[in-house]
Amino acid sequence: ERYEGEWENDKKEGDGIGTFKNGAVYEEEYVNDDFHGKGVMNWKNGSNYTGEWKWSLREGRGVYKSHGSSYLGEWKRNDCHGRGVCKYKNGDVYFGLWKLNKRHGRGAMRFFDGGIYEGEWKDGDFEGRGLLRDANG
Repeated sequence: ERYEGEWENDKKEGDGIGTFKNGAVYEEEYVNDDFHGKGVMNWKNGSNYTGEWKWSLREGRGVYKSHGSSYLGEWKRNDCHGRGVCKYKNGDVYFGLWKLNKRHGRGAMRFFDGGIYEGEWKDGDFEGRGLLRDANG
């Protein structure tokens, strides 16, 4: 591991850049050796997250991009949680509520073929009231 940046009482504190054994690189704010505040993490596989951190967990608002898909929205303890928009590699787009990385609550999915589902979700699946229309209406 390598760190270059500000220190206080022998701990990473303030702005800095951390490079890890797994190839990941974190840049921006540290508090008491943790990622805390605004920051950017770039992983070796090309995935990245830009947004808010709390005690080294994604927490608050942020954008995660990975292999042609992206999520912009709220995070809680490293999970998509709250309001968010996910654009999938295949062209589908979901906008609505999330709970523990799953579509959960009110939301809508626009499918790549022009179809749409608007309604309730539970644990990533259609559940409750909703309207599903194919591309022809």
